[in-house]
Amino acid sequence: MASLPLQRKTLLSTATFSLCLLATLPVKAAWATPSGPPLATAEHYSKQTFEPPNRGTPDAPATTGTRLFQPRREGTPGGPTTSTGTRSGSCLNDPSAVTAFTGLGPQFEVGLTRATRPEFVWHLPASSQSFPIEFRLLTLDDANRVILVHSEQLAYAAGFMTYQMPERLPALEPGRRYYWQVIVTCNPNRPSRSLVSTAQFEVISPSAEITQALTTANTNADRATIYANDGLWYDALALVVRAETDEEQQLRTRLLRDLAYEEANSETGNATFSDNLTRLADATD
Repeated sequence: MASLPLQRKTLLSTATFSLCLLATLPVKAAWATPSGPPLATAEHYSKQTFEPPNRGTPDAPATTGTRLFQPRREGTPGGPTTSTGTRSGSCLNDPSAVTAFTGLGPQFEVGLTRATRPEFVWHLPASSQSFPIEFRLLTLDDANRVILVHSEQLAYAAGFMTYQMPERLPALEPGRRYYWQVIVTCNPNRPSRSLVSTAQFEVISPSAEITQALTTANTNADRATIYANDGLWYDALALVVRAETDEEQQLRTRLLRDLAYEEANSETGNATFSDNLTRLADATD
């Protein structure tokens, strides 16, 4: 992969630090315009709030032709990566837990959706305690400063959790880079110990082919297959995450395994994230 120009690397590094710090700031939910001020600076970055992913290439499963999720590979991430799973000393560091805290969005590339109010999914392990959960949506302005678009407090619930952008907010802009975060506050007095999952995505305009194909789809499983084959991860997962039928459950498992494969076998993938996805697929199949 060609290296990024130095200037771009510097800007992206600053954005990464700022996004990490946002997980520790007590901000209010609000719609912010791209001309707003920066919410954080690189100087305030705390390593405890963000851990870079481990790289690696575990054994590959099936061949490309058998995978449901077919990434478009139109670009690679230019911002922060996800710190998912349990960390030493964290509030979810239960040795008996089969799965880890996992945000379900691509890390090896920018995730795609056709929805201007997408639905996001993450998975939380069972816990003897309940911890505050916060969802955040962010973007960058033209000066690469972090802008908080929306924030909302949620109750802890083990298993698959979902959140859809509310109708009261303006629709997201196609072609603009966004970031979504889920924050588990282990200790309100120690924000740096919070667990943070971050992924980036873009809204794209649907193609005529996809629009036509959807007119003949009769079930959520059919529609999810169409989306997945076109690389629209968030649209596909949202349709089957609740797994109301056996077919939807099977498709959900396939999507998790496909993403695990891509993360394990991409230069920009996250091996730890891949392992978490595989364990989650095994546990929820």
